[in-house]
Amino acid sequence: MQLGDPELEARIARALLAGARAIVLLTGEDDRALAVAEALGERLRRPLRTWSVAAGIDRGGRERELGGLLARLREIDDDEIWLLFEAGRELRSSAQRRLLRELAQAPRGPALILVESERSSVPEVPELELERLELPSRELLVERVGRIADQLARERPALAEAMREASDGIAAAGLGLSLRRFDRVIAAAILVDAPTPASIAAALCRRRVADACTAALTEIEPAPAAELAGFDHYLDWLRERALSFDPAARRVGLRPSGAIGLVGVPGCGQRLAARVAASVLGLPLLRLGPTAHGGPDLVCSTLAALERAAPVAIWLDEDDPAPELADELARRLITQPVGVFVLATATRPEGLPSPWRSGHGLDQLFFVDLPGARQRTQLLEKLLVRAAEPGHPAPPLADPLARLLEVARDAEGCSGADLAHALTVARLRCFARGRPLSAAELRAAIDERTPIARRQAQQIEALREWARPLTRNVDRATDESD
Repeated sequence: MQLGDPELEARIARALLAGARAIVLLTGEDDRALAVAEALGERLRRPLRTWSVAAGIDRGGRERELGGLLARLREIDDDEIWLLFEAGRELRSSAQRRLLRELAQAPRGPALILVESERSSVPEVPELELERLELPSRELLVERVGRIADQLARERPALAEAMREASDGIAAAGLGLSLRRFDRVIAAAILVDAPTPASIAAALCRRRVADACTAALTEIEPAPAAELAGFDHYLDWLRERALSFDPAARRVGLRPSGAIGLVGVPGCGQRLAARVAASVLGLPLLRLGPTAHGGPDLVCSTLAALERAAPVAIWLDEDDPAPELADELARRLITQPVGVFVLATATRPEGLPSPWRSGHGLDQLFFVDLPGARQRTQLLEKLLVRAAEPGHPAPPLADPLARLLEVARDAEGCSGADLAHALTVARLRCFARGRPLSAAELRAAIDERTPIARRQAQQIEALREWARPLTRNVDRATDESD
């Protein structure tokens, strides 16, 4: 089985034949780096030697101190390939870095391949050439699934056959994982009761997303579409875009990605709509984390994490702690990696990442206005239904449900957050007095709270003026049609 990368091996072979003496290979997979070096040794007919600070030369425990090894290699002309694991961290002095430079400048002698897992560990030596061993390809993972199925065939023939038939889907779910991680996740998934190809693929997807979560990214639970009221245009658009993530769409050349902005009145559901988008698209959802601060290196590592996690959605919100990081990510994601869907939410145009404030680079910019009468009744009904879910007993009602919905219909100028707040206040008062929720109590709670339409009248009108030429409303209905 080919563990390496034939194209990478060919590039390194040409570099060595052209006189290169020191190459950095960026990868977190030591076993695959070794496979690349072994293939190079066979291709060029050169002996392969290995070194690490833990195991010394050829895992024999000798010469664990890197400076001594480099000094000895400088004195020989042997045409060998030396694979040095994490040598960059061991180059602690300028004298050692000078030794490495002299080896890299030598016209003949050993060729060094420094295996490093992070770009920051690469020593500052101008002569070093940089190569990257990409994570396993889909083809390699399909082959790996086949080998695992062969091993299962005797004891679990039905599962083995099912895995062979679903090998492409299982491999797709594991893209972004190292080969070792891929093997271990499948092994663990097979140990559960009644494993299926679908459960194995789901386990790989969960692991892929979990591995992408860093200081910059956290996983957010998507929300079901049933929680949104009055977002018909938005949901229709999402359902159509979700087709681009279907494997059949990829086979005809459709690009599985996208970017949308949601701007609107505070408390009207932009953030809930972002969580719903991930659910409709069938994607995991990541958001910039509370410690997402940093410069270009963090942008690069975040983009790399998103590529490993893809297909995935990322949510950029105006309240995220690092707007400068969101701005830079937005710039890069205009030519984003395939399989990453971007959601940006804000309550004012300035809250969007700067490249997207005019809609440039977005597939669609949606406006979330105050809910109309129909939306308000739908929203209140959903709030009451949600309270009736397991663990959230439905409130006893003193009046028919239709009477309470009439109160919501008449609550002009209220946002969804206003309605939710009033319902909580009314329920609490009714509970304190030992009586069921009534339409009168709900109306009183609404009347006590100045609706956002009056609290922020000027800001809302300015937002509507900005939105008219640039955005599409999330809802089909208008207040007039209600």
